[in-house]
Amino acid sequence: MWFSYRKAGLRPLPRTSRQQYRAVRHIKPMRLQRGDLMFFHTRKGRVYHVAIFLGWRHGHRLMLHAPKPGKRVQRARPWTHHFWAGTLRHSKQHHL
Repeated sequence: MWFSYRKAGLRPLPRTSRQQYRAVRHIKPMRLQRGDLMFFHTRKGRVYHVAIFLGWRHGHRLMLHAPKPGKRVQRARPWTHHFWAGTLRHSKQHHL
């Protein structure tokens, strides 16, 4: 993720998935939009993996991720429905 965002010239992200989760704006998983991030975590709340949300296909979420260090980046369906969502999009400001 760090490499991809840097290569694309986007806002820099910290190196680890745990640090990345702390750096993004947290959103509800149902609010995910293409390009938002999916953070997979243990039952104790430790973030261990991050993926880019690509959208929906045949009723399932589709993500882009590197399954293991040294493996090629691939499209996949998440292996669990238990993840947190984050975005680098700006929240909409309401002015009175």
